[in-house]
Formats: sequence, C-alpha cells, structure tokens
Amino acid sequence: MLPSQVPIYEASRQGGYLLWGGHAGASKSSGARWVCYWRSLLVPGHESLLLRENWDQLRDNHTLKMAWEVPLLGGRWKDGDRLAVFGSGSDESLIHCGHMADLAALQRYIGIEYGLVTADEGSLYPVDGQGVPVLAELSTRVRKTYRDRTGAHVPGLFLVPTNPGGPSAPWLT
Repeated sequence: MLPSQVPIYEASRQGGYLLWGGHAGASKSSGARWVCYWRSLLVPGHESLLLRENWDQLRDNHTLKMAWEVPLLGGRWKDGDRLAVFGSGSDESLIHCGHMADLAALQRYIGIEYGLVTADEGSLYPVDGQGVPVLAELSTRVRKTYRDRTGAHVPGLFLVPTNPGGPSAPWLT
C-alpha cells in the first residue's frame, strides 16, 4: 500500500459513499483494487463489484493485474468470468469485474446486492437523457453489511476513484 492510499483505506473501513479524486497517476485504481482484496480476505462471504468505463479499460487497469495478484493472495482468478474468488463454501468471497460503457450495461447489476461497489473513473460513466448518471443507480446496489473474521461490523461502501471532468462529474461534486 502506498502512503497516498492509506487515508482511503482507513476511510473505506467506515463504509458509506467515498469519492477519491486526484490527478492521473496517483494510484487510485490500484488502491481501489486493493480495497476489494482487503474486504475479500478479511470478510467471509463478501461480494464486491469492480467497474471501469469499458472492457479495454477494465483489462488494462485491473484484470491483467488481478490474474497474477489474486493467486499470490491465495485466491483464484477466473478469467472468462472476470471473477476473483477467495475462500470456499459459505466463506467464499467474490470480486465481480465489469464495465459501464453504456446505459445498457447497468442491467447486468440490477437485482444484485454488494458490500462494495467500486466505480473506477466514475466521472466518465454515462448519464441518461435527464442527466442522471448510472452512478446513482449503481450506488443502490450497496446493500449488504457483514462481519469480518474478528466479528467487527463491516458496512457497505460505494467507492468512486476518479479524475476531474466527464459526464458524471457534476453529480459527484
């Protein structure tokens, strides 16, 4: 973990809505991925959703790295499913990976409850005809709370690491 990521890690433990802004190259994407790992390793049965603007961005910024990071952390990477699995049985924690390239992509995530949704580069996500970003609906997918391995409460978290600008930026500020 980089020193610039420590405040986000600490804040993520409180749950809620967390906007992580900053300039390009500040390690927001890798930090967000590691928040997903932290929850998967410490919280039995946890489900996360890690999103990026499109499939190419998801691959280049996350899944290529996850393919070798996840096994080093004791998990299994299922490339065809874009899924990281930690633990087994009722303790199995999952990190689902997806994209938000268009409004139709949102349908993939409707009806599913997560303990963490990470909308990486969220300011770039699309908005509907009324100017409402898909982020508004995605934030409602964070409905699960958990207990970690020590019994401590782990509240849901909607994490949006992003650079300034983009279609969804006005909603984030």
